[in-house]
Amino acid sequence: MRSTGTSSPSSTDTARGLHLLVGIVLGGLALVEIWVQPIFQTGLPGPRPVLSALVVLMAGAIAVIDRWPLAGAGAFSSLVVAIGRVGDVDQAGFELALGGLVVAYTFAQREGGRRAWLGGGMLFVGFLGWSRLTHAAGDQPDDLVVPLLLLGAAWYVGREVRHHQQRSDSAAAASVAEERSRIARELHDVVAHGVSVMGLQASSALASLPPDRVEERASMQAIESLGRATLEDLHRMLGMLRPGTEQAPTEPLPRLAQLANLCATASTLPAVSLSVEGERRELSPGVELSAYRIVQEGLTNVRRHANAHHAWVRMGYLPGSLEIEVRDDGDGSAAPIRFGHGLVGIRERVALHGGSLAVDAGEPGFRLRILLPTGGDS
Repeated sequence: MRSTGTSSPSSTDTARGLHLLVGIVLGGLALVEIWVQPIFQTGLPGPRPVLSALVVLMAGAIAVIDRWPLAGAGAFSSLVVAIGRVGDVDQAGFELALGGLVVAYTFAQREGGRRAWLGGGMLFVGFLGWSRLTHAAGDQPDDLVVPLLLLGAAWYVGREVRHHQQRSDSAAAASVAEERSRIARELHDVVAHGVSVMGLQASSALASLPPDRVEERASMQAIESLGRATLEDLHRMLGMLRPGTEQAPTEPLPRLAQLANLCATASTLPAVSLSVEGERRELSPGVELSAYRIVQEGLTNVRRHANAHHAWVRMGYLPGSLEIEVRDDGDGSAAPIRFGHGLVGIRERVALHGGSLAVDAGEPGFRLRILLPTGGDS
């Protein structure tokens, strides 16, 4: 079971671990070539102690490139030139080339704008200098051109990955903002109804009070005036949340009593079964609205993505909370778990009430499990 409340190791920590591993492996291979025997063509011939120190520093630059991209790329480029200067002319430098591809990709993926071009330029100059220092008689032009082309390709791929991630992040942020605006519009109607009822009750109480109850009448008048002013503020806020000429909905907001009808009208699925566990009780309008919308979004996801023959909805009334489960018998492993528009809406409603959301994809089907605190049930 995967839950949004628990965090696995972040992608940043994973990337840093991978760069540390790459640095250790490439540094180890280079040390073997220096002290034991060449693995790739001529290896790294030259003064062993100095080359060993430079190789260790090179491995360190690769290991920190994800944390400090500019410093890591600059250090790596300088060390490549130093290794070419200190070592013999016939260096193969296979480990340097692989390290350069990793550094070029990572730098372009982490940095944008002028800094990306600066890092790419440092790497280009570094490897150009190394090629000139290790140029030997009989070397062909492609011995220089091919490594530089591969370096440029790695840099370009990293840059494109960065742009793709930025577009994905922007789309996700827009989706969250859209869902929050939709939730705020619906909650406006819930709150406005409650304030309106309070105002009507204050008016009724004021009418029933005799004229000599001066203090009580003043209190009721204050409540009535405050309720009217609050409703006006809420309507102004709603005007900001509804762009253009969009009008407020005229139909009442759904409640849990309408779930059976929702499940029965999910006609694009062969069957939807609804079960209720525990003793039904009246919940606050906000919780009921969120629970209804969560089930609605869950069934929409099933219809669109699951390719299922049956879906099950379970509502569990627990002490102090409401448990919601939506599952199906489709192929939940056909696609990775992603927070698209539907799941974004569910996640935002769960967060609004301080609840928890768990998703489980596999065999059979896909399952959503939500726990909404109900607090002081009304």
